Amino acid sequence: MAGGNHNEGWVDVQKNTFTRWANTHLSKKRMDIKDVYEDLKDGLRLIALLQIVSRQQVAPKYNKNPKMRIQKLENLNLAFNFMARNGVTVTNIGSSDIVDGNSKLVLGLLWTIIKAYQVSDIAVDGVSGKDGLLLWCKRSLADYPTVDVTNFTSSWTNGLAFCALIHKHYPNLLDFESLSPENAEHNVSLAFTLAETKFGIPQLLNVADVAGNPKPDDKSILTYVSLLFQEFASDMQKKKAITTICKAVGMSQRINELKGHYETSAPQLLEWYTAKMSAWTAPEASAPLATVQQALTQFNEYKRTERPTYEAAFVQLEGCAGRWIAACKNNHRPEPTMSPSFDDIAALRKTMQENEVAYETALRAHVFHCQQNDAIMNTVLSDLVKLETWLDKVAAEFNDETLAVHSSVQAEEMDESLRFFEDVEIPRYRHVLEKVQAAAEAHLSEALTSASTTDRIAAAETRFNATLESMAANKETVGSALVFQREVDAVAKEMRASMKTLKNHLEEVDELIDDQNIHAVGDGTEDALAAMKADFEANIFPRVDADVVTKFEADIASKREILTQANRETDLATLDSFQKKVHALVAKRDAKQAELSQAVENAQKRVTLSLSFAALATQVVDKAAHTTSQINATEGSLADQLANLQRIDGEEMHASSPETLMGLMEQLEAVSDQLEALRVFSNPHTSETIQSCRALFTGVQSGLMERLHALEKEIAMDRLGHITPAQLQEVEEVFNHFDVDKDGQLARDEFITACKALGYDMTEDECHNMFDELDTDKSEDISLHEFSTFCAEQLQSGTTQSDVLAAFEMLAKDKTISREKLTTHFEPAIAEYLIEHMPHLFEKQEDEDVEAREVLDYNSFSADLFQG
Repeated sequence: MAGGNHNEGWVDVQKNTFTRWANTHLSKKRMDIKDVYEDLKDGLRLIALLQIVSRQQVAPKYNKNPKMRIQKLENLNLAFNFMARNGVTVTNIGSSDIVDGNSKLVLGLLWTIIKAYQVSDIAVDGVSGKDGLLLWCKRSLADYPTVDVTNFTSSWTNGLAFCALIHKHYPNLLDFESLSPENAEHNVSLAFTLAETKFGIPQLLNVADVAGNPKPDDKSILTYVSLLFQEFASDMQKKKAITTICKAVGMSQRINELKGHYETSAPQLLEWYTAKMSAWTAPEASAPLATVQQALTQFNEYKRTERPTYEAAFVQLEGCAGRWIAACKNNHRPEPTMSPSFDDIAALRKTMQENEVAYETALRAHVFHCQQNDAIMNTVLSDLVKLETWLDKVAAEFNDETLAVHSSVQAEEMDESLRFFEDVEIPRYRHVLEKVQAAAEAHLSEALTSASTTDRIAAAETRFNATLESMAANKETVGSALVFQREVDAVAKEMRASMKTLKNHLEEVDELIDDQNIHAVGDGTEDALAAMKADFEANIFPRVDADVVTKFEADIASKREILTQANRETDLATLDSFQKKVHALVAKRDAKQAELSQAVENAQKRVTLSLSFAALATQVVDKAAHTTSQINATEGSLADQLANLQRIDGEEMHASSPETLMGLMEQLEAVSDQLEALRVFSNPHTSETIQSCRALFTGVQSGLMERLHALEKEIAMDRLGHITPAQLQEVEEVFNHFDVDKDGQLARDEFITACKALGYDMTEDECHNMFDELDTDKSEDISLHEFSTFCAEQLQSGTTQSDVLAAFEMLAKDKTISREKLTTHFEPAIAEYLIEHMPHLFEKQEDEDVEAREVLDYNSFSADLFQG
């Protein structure tokens, strides 16, 4: 039955809607449909429509100018077979129905295509197709109490649902509160006009088909709303898709840079190593010393200047090769093939290094041989050097400083040293002197013996004789010192005996001082402590001077002068040590007197501080109860509750005022510290302790933080819908883990540590910049919500082929990617790269329209991007 007049209004509505929908796609091939019942009969527009929406070739050949019925049926059969191959089920509709212009079956065929290629792609939380689209509408309009979408018919008749969807995503485009459900025609017209002018969504329906109609056509409404879904629900996915593609392209560019650097540097390094393989030849055995030394100098200069440059180039090449291989492995590219091979270059470098070592060894061996011959000529002078060295040693070992003895033992040792010098060393080095003199006379002619060598021999003889005279005088000096040191031994012995006796008196007085223990006083009252202090000052304080200090000055300190004269460092150290004990006893006596005075004063402070602690503890308990009551009474919207709890946290808990809970606790802690310093561990004036007050404060603070965290989580879930619950839970776990001080905020260092733990590819400076951007109130802290927002932006990928392919599919909402779309969505540099490297979807044919030739094959590009 051909198209004509119909009693059923929905047929005309669907005809208009489906025709306009098809024309939005066919316009890409410069085709259109005027009468859907007539224009689909030859199959040409149906094939074109399927090719556009599926982005596949329907058939390699078909009748492009069908005149006869059989040709039209063949074209239509190709279209039906294509749909069957792609899983599109067409029930009770055949090619002959379309050729015959059966209106309802033609509309049914178009609805099948719309469902397959427009509606079925919609998915919301696992719900797809029509139900998924309805779920999206309900969620989007949950905050609009005057709009209730339960179907695709009556829920849209007053136009508010269309306007609410636009207002939800672009609130600046219309004043929703001013709209009335009674003015359906205005509402529908406004929504259709905005959708077409602002977003390019064609007006598939007439205003009269919807406004005031108690039951508009559900398929037409569903088709139009699916276009709104494509526009509004994909904004965030578009951004993610763009980021994904940019990341993959950037990695491909970095790999190409590494490849270019390697392929430029490797041949140069290989050429240099090859040239150096034959650059070094060992010297001939007859080569003179000067020639070999010059060659060695040149080789050292080469190692200092030329070789380090190429060694650095090798290290850079090695790093480049490693990064190239790692970048390919870590980003799903095949391992690269390097030409020339890095292993070949490394092997050649090793062989070159071995040649250089052999060359340098030969040079140095030749130099050593020549120098050994020269050394034989200096043998005569070696004994002279030995004699001069011995004379220097004697002058250093026997001088005024070394002859100064500090004990009889040292004097005896020095006397033995002089005897050994006289009996052993003098005969030995007299023989060396005679040997040098004989050698100079017998073996060195005047021509070979320089004036300086002769002078050295004469000077050595003079020094030797002077040394003999000096050592004789030293022996007499040491003998006199030995007699004096033995006299001093008797004085030191007497001093040690006096110390032993005085030590007993010192220890007895020291024990009396220790017995004055203020903690042993029974009740620790002021009167008891004052009595102890009076007894100490009357009976113990004077004994230190009488029994210890006076006797020390008379019997021990008087020996210092003779001990100093005799250089008795050990005995003087013993005297000083004992003197320190005496001074320590005096200091201990004075400290004990000060301790007793302080104890009397502290006894007075304990009572005063205990009363102050009791009063402050009562204030803390009352303030904690009041704050808890305020927290529990908080209600209203999520934002209102958050604002009120933040006010309580600022004004009631942590403000600088001494009357806040924090201020009271700080005062209480200060009093508690003073009581603890006074060793007061129980308070008869209150049952509260510092531990109970701390627990109470911590409980109130923890309760407040838990409420704040819960609210921030709810707000984050509400605002960051593109983060899954599992991802948000992971973000919250990371936030809580790195919130070291558990104040519900991340400080700058905590934020940077969290970023590194999450594996974000950010430098230290980038972390600081991101923190400054998130810290909008400049408080040097960020909340869970701010951290969740940051993580949401980071939870995007681009490291796998599937990521990139999914990103392109998101951008290709009309199933195609064109040059125009790439230049619209990407920065110029990225867009230029994509256009240059992305092949066309169809081979360019002369008879194919221009727009079809501009369709790009992003599937092949995504695969090539990850093939290295």
